[in-house]
Amino acid sequence: MKFLCLDCDEPMKLHSTAGPDEGSLSVTFRCPECGFRVAMRSQERFQFYAALGLTLIVAIQMLINVSVSLCLLPTKGLPLPLVSYGGSSLIASLMGIGILLNLSQQSS
Repeated sequence: MKFLCLDCDEPMKLHSTAGPDEGSLSVTFRCPECGFRVAMRSQERFQFYAALGLTLIVAIQMLINVSVSLCLLPTKGLPLPLVSYGGSSLIASLMGIGILLNLSQQSS
């Protein structure tokens, strides 16, 4: 069933091949949930907007990638944050998560 509309050689479609077997879909959506929690617990307006923006960047990338792998959107070539290969995207995601971790330490 999972090989109906995708090429098995494409590493960008990780959720369709490994998601149902590994349960990575639930783990993938925990990262934005934690980011939204950091945004809600922040005391300053700048921290709130920074945490919300960084979380939305990662969450929208995840939603687009999952939608492409489920054949709901045409292929965009957007890598899955922290999983798919993509040098500059991985560096940008790690920098954003580092800033988000710093914001979580400051808000508590």
